[in-house]
Amino acid sequence: MRKLTLPLALGALLVCHACATLDPSEIRNLDRVTFDAPQLVPQAEPTELRIDIVRQQIPNMILENTYTYQDVPYHPLGFDIGNGLFYDLNGNLSLRVEYLLGLENEPVFTIKKEDAFREERGVEYYTLRQDSLLKSYGHKKRITPLLVRGGSPDSVSFEGMRRSDFAIVQRDSSVVYRGKRRAKDILRQQPDGNYTLDNWLTSREFQKQGNTVELGKNFIIELTNQDRTILIARKAFFSKDTLFTIKRGVDKILIYNHRGAGKMIKLGKEEFALYQNRTLLDRYAVQEKP
Repeated sequence: MRKLTLPLALGALLVCHACATLDPSEIRNLDRVTFDAPQLVPQAEPTELRIDIVRQQIPNMILENTYTYQDVPYHPLGFDIGNGLFYDLNGNLSLRVEYLLGLENEPVFTIKKEDAFREERGVEYYTLRQDSLLKSYGHKKRITPLLVRGGSPDSVSFEGMRRSDFAIVQRDSSVVYRGKRRAKDILRQQPDGNYTLDNWLTSREFQKQGNTVELGKNFIIELTNQDRTILIARKAFFSKDTLFTIKRGVDKILIYNHRGAGKMIKLGKEEFALYQNRTLLDRYAVQEKP
């Protein structure tokens, strides 16, 4: 029996190592399609139906020299970069679930999300109807309101379960994110069409030149390779470091780093499956739309 221990352990190790990346043949043989040109358009995204590409984190010290890391909350205001990419004002970069399911601008829909690891208890439903976003679970009858929208077209207010009440106000040359008492973030459009962010902490610039979008000091997003590749880079001294490459085929999207590790999204008709490397995480599907 001992003779089998080392080969079996080595085999398990090799399998685990292989699962830590996307399949290289998937990347190599992808029949790529072109992306749309990038854009820089202020947008509210309060539903938080997103697939993380880069999620900012903050350290939390629990013991001396021992830290855990906590996800930075989503911000409901940011920029539509095009091709389903959304960058929020807290520095999080993601793909919008509605875009992947073809539900952008749909006033009514229900999305079913299935966690691959939790079976029945991992089924969630998100329903947008009459300016309310509702959440329910497959094994429970209770329905939880996540978001209620009101106001006018140029001043939209939101009441949410996951954050304090807030409003997003559209003005001639600015977009304002307001809390209950004061303006917290102001996006100001400049004469050249680019934007600056002003708040009590800092001032940041966001600009688009050709096929390149610069998002403050965080990211550079570039469409390259005959419009078939999106590069996500971080600014460095006199250069930039590529964090992720995004490529899209007819039925899948690959998002990976220099080691070939990352996410794969397998697209179907009004559904998609999300993988972390070669491990299935979640399934999303449209249950209802007009």
